[in-house]
Amino acid sequence: MKNCIKYITLISIFVFWLFPCNAEELTIYQIKEQMNIALEDMDNALQKLSEKYDEFKPEHPMGKTLWSALEKSRENIKFIYSSKIIYSELFLSTLEYDTEVFRRFIQFASIGRIPLSISSAVLDASLDLELKSRLIKTSETDQVEVKVNTINKQGEDINNCTVWYVPFIKDDDEHKLKFDRLSTPTTGMIPAGKWLIWTEKKGKLGPKVPFLCGDDGRREREIDIFSPE
Repeated sequence: MKNCIKYITLISIFVFWLFPCNAEELTIYQIKEQMNIALEDMDNALQKLSEKYDEFKPEHPMGKTLWSALEKSRENIKFIYSSKIIYSELFLSTLEYDTEVFRRFIQFASIGRIPLSISSAVLDASLDLELKSRLIKTSETDQVEVKVNTINKQGEDINNCTVWYVPFIKDDDEHKLKFDRLSTPTTGMIPAGKWLIWTEKKGKLGPKVPFLCGDDGRREREIDIFSPE
């Protein structure tokens, strides 16, 4: 009997090693907790700023915009985490990037006035969350199948372009991603949110343009972007 138990235990360990438990659910809860803390701290930071500076009061245009972004972010993140969708790794990563933006706002708030770039980033993060929530509500998915056509200014197809995309608030080489195949067309799965997208061919880059993925709530999307000149 003891040998049987030992054998079963060894088999269980071996199976666990081959197929480790998915830690995604825990990761979701971790990100949720971090986001909620960041939004609560941002609320407190805005309260303190509004006591010192008129532009952060709810009745001021800038203050009204930031307070609205905060409230919308709370509503959207609550809905996102109430969904039963198993989110992709990239989707979860972009949620972490949004959290980082709110934390940066809090850091600057602790030392005084907020640079315009930081306030703008908060609005971008808020929009990112809104796009995510919209797609999930409408299509019950976190990603869009995006078909990209690469064209010149005359509207003619230009083949063999690499299509790059990057989170709008993480515009750097470290975070950029590319479609698996060259154009045109080329198709890839992109999580809902605010992105930058552009082309590359023979070392030349096309213009970076904002892409609001999920803004129409559909699972599939086809877009045209310019090739390098």
